[in-house]
Amino acid sequence: MTIQTQMLNVQKVNTVNITLKKPVSTVKQVSTEDILRLTETPHKAIVVSSIIDFFLKTDLDRQQFVTRWINGYKGNKHKSTAIMKLCKEIGSYNYIYNSYAELEQMDVFDALERLFLQPINEGMRMQYERLGASLRQLYDMKMNDPKLYFMTAMAFV
Repeated sequence: MTIQTQMLNVQKVNTVNITLKKPVSTVKQVSTEDILRLTETPHKAIVVSSIIDFFLKTDLDRQQFVTRWINGYKGNKHKSTAIMKLCKEIGSYNYIYNSYAELEQMDVFDALERLFLQPINEGMRMQYERLGASLRQLYDMKMNDPKLYFMTAMAFV
């Protein structure tokens, strides 16, 4: 089956055709499973799958991923890292915040996902609670080192 995706720019439309091994239920929708198949990533790659789900929230996000991937995206020499990097490039707009005060108004784990731009799983939640970390403390650490990951930050709490 052939899927047609479109990327709309201000002045032009790019159309890309891809062929998937299994048919997709509708032409407009692209699922996480479709992306795993396109990138030849096994379903057991749970971290990659969770990153796809975390960042690619809309059909437009997933269509943009497909378009960029088949146009030869080269974000990293390791395929799984390249997939996760592209997902983050496309979908990080879903996690924008303007200030610490805005984060403070959210559920703490939603705020941590926005702050660190990564899904916070149950193990991470338990670590956060066990160590008695605070959102403010982690926010300050992240502001000092923008590349800091959640579990790395937890090592310094």
